[in-house]
Amino acid sequence: MKKIIFIVPFIFLRFICIAQDVPLYNNFYNNPFFYNPSFAGSKKQSELTILYRQQWTGLEGAPKFTNLTLTTSLNRLGFGMSIHNTTRGLITTSSAQIAFSYKVPFSTNTSLAFGIAAGVGRNTLDMNQVDMNDPVIARILNNSYYFEGQAGFNFQHKNLVIGFSLPQFFDRMLVDVQSLQTININPFNASISSIRVKFNLGSSLSFEPILLFKTNQTTSQWEVYGTFYVKETVWFGGLYRQNFGADAHAGFQVNKVFQFGYSYEFPTNDVSQFNFNTHEFRLTLLLRKEKIAKKKSIKPKALPAGLKRKY
Repeated sequence: MKKIIFIVPFIFLRFICIAQDVPLYNNFYNNPFFYNPSFAGSKKQSELTILYRQQWTGLEGAPKFTNLTLTTSLNRLGFGMSIHNTTRGLITTSSAQIAFSYKVPFSTNTSLAFGIAAGVGRNTLDMNQVDMNDPVIARILNNSYYFEGQAGFNFQHKNLVIGFSLPQFFDRMLVDVQSLQTININPFNASISSIRVKFNLGSSLSFEPILLFKTNQTTSQWEVYGTFYVKETVWFGGLYRQNFGADAHAGFQVNKVFQFGYSYEFPTNDVSQFNFNTHEFRLTLLLRKEKIAKKKSIKPKALPAGLKRKY
């Protein structure tokens, strides 16, 4: 037990340094809007998605993440909303954002979309388990509210999609748990780039690899996804995240209305000896867009020469 308690602070420190307050997320292959607002309304249907991630199950104080997103579109405009809640030990972070995107089509299969999102967030503490005289606690309480925003674009050509985003568009201040000093985060030093392409392997089978690359002020990290789709209603695959490990994911669609996805993340080297696993669940409601039927204009039939139409 003492060994577990001793290792927990170092695991969280490593997690915070790499994530830079951007939660880890294994469902990028299905919902890239979470990292890039230009994907708001990029799909044919409006979507309401609920996601829950429990990291290192069985470890007290391990990160828990809940997210709700809604995306839709109207012609070239895309709209999105994101609400999320993250708990890491004694600290709980909650935020809400509204996103807008605009799509510029160049041809039937080629387009460029821009997006921006803005909102507010708040950090709270479990007051029953903290020392109010601790300088770290004082700094967190003084910076409990903050602005949050994202900006990005994506380019699509047939089955190829390239994206880039700034996941923290506003200046942020974090507390270094080692030096107890406040750190200013430059939003332009953090970015997320992605490239994906879908290959048709047959009449009902396709494969989509994705490369995701994240940077911040202190480090960088890459992720590689690979997902097989069967008739676009059943999918399975996996990913490898640098310095963290691998995951296996799968999902299915029911009656063109619901989608359910699950991801199992294998323990990292830091916690593998304690058998702490990570689970991620996703439920999506597909909202069909109503098609407005265009009224056909009826042209009057031509009359023989010499005859006039009577009204």
